[in-house]
Amino acid sequence: MRYQTILVALDGSDHAQLALEAAVTLAEKFGSRLILTHIMDIQYFTTAWFEPPRTRSEADDRVDYKPDTEAKLKETTDYQREFGRRILATAKDHVPAGIDYEIAYTVGSPREDLLKMADTYKADLIVMGSRGMGTLASMLVGSVSSYVVQHAEVPVLVIKQ
Repeated sequence: MRYQTILVALDGSDHAQLALEAAVTLAEKFGSRLILTHIMDIQYFTTAWFEPPRTRSEADDRVDYKPDTEAKLKETTDYQREFGRRILATAKDHVPAGIDYEIAYTVGSPREDLLKMADTYKADLIVMGSRGMGTLASMLVGSVSSYVVQHAEVPVLVIKQ
């Protein structure tokens, strides 16, 4: 089997770095194009949870709301965007000259958007780490890699440390 386009999921974890190394090895062997991607998880950065209360009753229901919450949310979002840019800049530095690559950065659901990107870029293979920078929520509902393996229409190479 020859892989023309390899989608590489990057999140800053050690497993993702190993996935990048594996993808580079495959790209060198098959002459593949790499799509280096980072998806900022939207579930952590939605303002819907942080809108100021409109009524006293609503305020009572959300006693933990603080007026500076929106500013902190923006600061956190800006930090996460910069973090994603750094991940991709570092990844790009690990791609040897002569390997064709493209950077894809988006905000959304890593599970869903990896599948969409595989379709959009017509990837023949998805390469990702077995564990990312996950949270307790991912332990409860399943990891991104497990979801992608179960739902992808193309082969998925999951790299363990």
